[in-house]
Amino acid sequence: MARSSFQPTEETHDLITEVIDQAPDTAIQQEDSSMKPPCANPVEMWPIDRPKPHPDNARKHSDEQIAQLAKSIESFQAVRSILVDEKGYMLAGHGLLLAHRLLGRKAVPVIVLTRLTEQQKQLFLK
Repeated sequence: MARSSFQPTEETHDLITEVIDQAPDTAIQQEDSSMKPPCANPVEMWPIDRPKPHPDNARKHSDEQIAQLAKSIESFQAVRSILVDEKGYMLAGHGLLLAHRLLGRKAVPVIVLTRLTEQQKQLFLK
């Protein structure tokens, strides 16, 4: 399987680091050790038609790439989620959505990223 030639820019790396740094600290000690803090951005299962393609998405995927992604999803199950903003627009995972459609899936794993500025959202789409 051919590997993607995508290399994140320093700006993208800085954005990802900033988002991670803003996430709540999950290592906070709690009085009841059996209670675990909720995930800041839990994975949700959405109907396949709910995530909306972002009009500014610059990445295009060939039919061959979509078929390779579909084969990977079938082999390893869905281990990557589609990233969307609070309005449901995809920031990352456009190709994954197409691969899930190719497989006839009815639902897809999604993570909703909130509190991103428009500039931060655009970095995902470059």
